[in-house]
Amino acid sequence: MIFQENVASVVIAVMPLESSVTLQQIFPLLNGTYSNHGKMFLNNKKVESAVAVTSYTLEILPDGCSNSLITTVYLLHNWRQKRGLEQVGDLVNTLEQVLKTNENTVFMSMNGTGRAGTMLAFFQAMAQVQKGKEVNPEETMEKLRAERCGVVDNAEQYGTVHKAMAFWFKNKSNSAETQKIV
Repeated sequence: MIFQENVASVVIAVMPLESSVTLQQIFPLLNGTYSNHGKMFLNNKKVESAVAVTSYTLEILPDGCSNSLITTVYLLHNWRQKRGLEQVGDLVNTLEQVLKTNENTVFMSMNGTGRAGTMLAFFQAMAQVQKGKEVNPEETMEKLRAERCGVVDNAEQYGTVHKAMAFWFKNKSNSAETQKIV
């Protein structure tokens, strides 16, 4: 699906060892390594690591195809299952990078739709602001819940969307008053 839909960014929220499926089963984790998944060749071109985010630049090449796709996988590894994020700075910075690419993006969690939906709700709010539209987070999340059950499924995840929006607005604002409030 990633190749078929020409996805440039994949954002995964996971805590280490919380899933029966390891990341190594999905893609090669070390720089310069490769793996085959069925008829797909995956080559890890670059790994960049920070405290709470690791990014992997992957080359994806289906068997018999000469054009590869470069996809960046962002791994947010400080997000506990069924919880919100305590520190939203890494989420905001990651989604800002993704928003700048203006390409197809996948948000996923290794366990359910709550964290993926939280990222999607925040990303959708960011996209609306970029287009100059007014953002109503409650309405945005209601629309997402109508489409996908379990999206932003608890108060902590709902709070994460609001904290991330406040942090993002604070970073974008030059106003001293806004800096004090947020």
